[in-house]
Amino acid sequence: MTKSEFYKKWYSTRLENQSLQENGYPNVSFKGDLISTEEQWQEFLEAEIELDEFKKLSAEAAEMLGEEYVQPYTQARIYPDLTEQLDGVYKSLKAIKDSGVDLGTEGNAYIDSITAVKEANPKN
Repeated sequence: MTKSEFYKKWYSTRLENQSLQENGYPNVSFKGDLISTEEQWQEFLEAEIELDEFKKLSAEAAEMLGEEYVQPYTQARIYPDLTEQLDGVYKSLKAIKDSGVDLGTEGNAYIDSITAVKEANPKN
């Protein structure tokens, strides 16, 4: 499917009760005007996301292109929230420091700075 075919299908099926205009273009505006010429349509297509990228962002787009949607790795990761991860790092380093291991100047400064914030802002 070409980019033009895809976007004609995309916009004509995604807009409620819409079909292509009699001139063959979907009922979408570009630069303030309803697309009515091939020149406008080509300029519009240049501004639209490429299909290889679009299918990564939308399961519906992938299906329309006849491909299986694969959730991007960055969305599929199941890591704890970043604040939980950083709190875990702090707690681990603090336990190591409390056991008598020297964390060095930067490690000790990190632990001391986070401890100061936690002590100044206790959880309710």
